[in-house]
Amino acid sequence: MTLIPQLHTDLRRTRVTRRGAAKVSKTRRSHKKYPRLPNLILPAPHAISLSPPADPEGHQAAKNSRGKFSLETCGALLGVSLKTQGDPAKRPYPSKQDLYPVETYLITTALEGTPPGVFHYDPDSHTLETLTTLPVGFPINDLVHRKDTVFHSLIVFTALWGLSLPRHGDFAYILALIEAGHMSQNILLAADVLLLTARPTSTFDDDAIAELLDIDMDQEQPIHAIYLC
Repeated sequence: MTLIPQLHTDLRRTRVTRRGAAKVSKTRRSHKKYPRLPNLILPAPHAISLSPPADPEGHQAAKNSRGKFSLETCGALLGVSLKTQGDPAKRPYPSKQDLYPVETYLITTALEGTPPGVFHYDPDSHTLETLTTLPVGFPINDLVHRKDTVFHSLIVFTALWGLSLPRHGDFAYILALIEAGHMSQNILLAADVLLLTARPTSTFDDDAIAELLDIDMDQEQPIHAIYLC
C-alpha cells in the first residue's frame, strides 16, 4: 500500500525538478498526420448544449432506444470535444505549453456507411484518417478486459512521450493523464447529449491496441479509453 504514495512523492518532489530543464525552443506543434492514407471527412459539428437534460428519465429512454452511430453523430462528438478552434494551439481543453501530446484514435465496427476500421482523428481538418480496415465480425470487445462489456466503438487516447519528456521530464506522465482526463470529460458530456452511452475504462489491452494502431510502445502508449455502446 506504500507504492503509490512513494511514487507520487517521487514524481512531485524529486523527479519533477527536471521540469523545464531542457533548452527546447517553444514552437506551436500540430498532431500526428497520415497524409498518404485515405481520410473520411466528418460533418461539421453543430452547437450542442452540455446542460443537464430537462427530462432525465425521457433522456435515458431515448439513449436506450438509440440505434446507429452515424457520421453526423461522430462528427459532433469529436468536433465539439476535440476539434481545434481555428489555431492548432487552441482546442476545447487545456494542454501544458500548448503541446497537446495526447492523440485520439477510433476503433469501430458500427460507424454508419463505413466498414469496420481503425482511424486516427485529425482535429485540424476534422477528419478520420483510415489506418486499417477490420474484418466483419472483428471481436472488438476483446480489447477491454471485461467480459460483461459489450460495445461497438472504442476511443483511445495515446501519449507521445517524445514530445513532452524533453520539456517536463517525468512530470510529462502526470500532465498527459490530466490532459486525457479533460478530453475524456468533453467526450462523455457530448456523448450524453448526443444520446450515446459512453463509459471510460482503464482495463484495455495495451498490446492489442498498440498492434492495431501500429505504434511503437517506446514512443507512444495508450493511456485512456472510452467505449461507446
